[in-house]
Amino acid sequence: MGKKYLMFVDERGFLSKNINDNITMIGVIFEYDYCVNSKNKECELKSKLKEYKKGILSEINCKLFLDDIVFDKNVYKNIDIIEKKRFVNHLPALLKNLKFTIISSSAKHDSNKTNDSYSLVTRRLLKKFYSFVIRKNGESGGVIMEARNERSSCIMQQNFFNVYYERNTNLSIPSNIKDKINTFIVCEKNNKTYGTGIELNNMLNNIICRVSNGIREIDRKLISYNEYGYKDKIFDSIKHKLYKEVEIGIPSNHLQSIQYNNIETFNKEVEILKEQLALKDTSIIEKDKEISSLINEIQLLSKQLGEVLINKRGENIISRIFSEIDVKINRTN
Repeated sequence: MGKKYLMFVDERGFLSKNINDNITMIGVIFEYDYCVNSKNKECELKSKLKEYKKGILSEINCKLFLDDIVFDKNVYKNIDIIEKKRFVNHLPALLKNLKFTIISSSAKHDSNKTNDSYSLVTRRLLKKFYSFVIRKNGESGGVIMEARNERSSCIMQQNFFNVYYERNTNLSIPSNIKDKINTFIVCEKNNKTYGTGIELNNMLNNIICRVSNGIREIDRKLISYNEYGYKDKIFDSIKHKLYKEVEIGIPSNHLQSIQYNNIETFNKEVEILKEQLALKDTSIIEKDKEISSLINEIQLLSKQLGEVLINKRGENIISRIFSEIDVKINRTN
């Protein structure tokens, strides 16, 4: 059985003014068990973030959300400057070692056809998520969004959901695959089940948005650039997590072709393995013969050695008898 995956999305997306005024949307994908607590065990993602905060921040600040610490000035202005510096400087190492994948989609933003641009970006993002789940042989996938109070966010979430709901038509997804992605959840950031993924997604979304617009990933009000350096170290640490698979539609005939090619490849590999095993069997048989021959030679040599030892012992006895006779003769004389 394949794994389950969750994609956390900020449905608002962002404009990349440095890249042809594109509208971009990203999704951060985790394995379900990695980012969601089980009944008796805290998930690995939450444990790692909690451990990170606890190792750097004061007890009261450990309760703050990751994204608020980095991007909410009303939050980070109240944090001790030494804590802020350590917190930010160690983020690249933290993010590099967390297990997630980032997918993104972009489209030319047309201010006269905003809904069309948004719908296109949403479709492309969902296609990539389908691509990811299928290529990972995943059992299923789900979409998670943060509940926000702004009316504009509610409208965008509804628009996103409309594309999701009509994905069988909008994405050219065959019916037997449509339900691979079968969950759509909107919840608060303090939600015990999905909140950790939301706060991490928010932070990554902000970092990618800033870098895409030619802005430093960290605000100078949070930490001096003289201390932080002049590289976008956080972005550099997550670049290898970007999903490079092209967006795909999955028409059924193409999917069948992929499956057929996979079966053909598998069959060829099986035949090659059979030939290799046959050669190894032959080699083993030859080695067994050599070993058997060596054992026979050893047994023969052992027998010959035994006979030599017996003969040697007999010669020693005869030699001793003759010596005693010589002694007696000499005494008689």
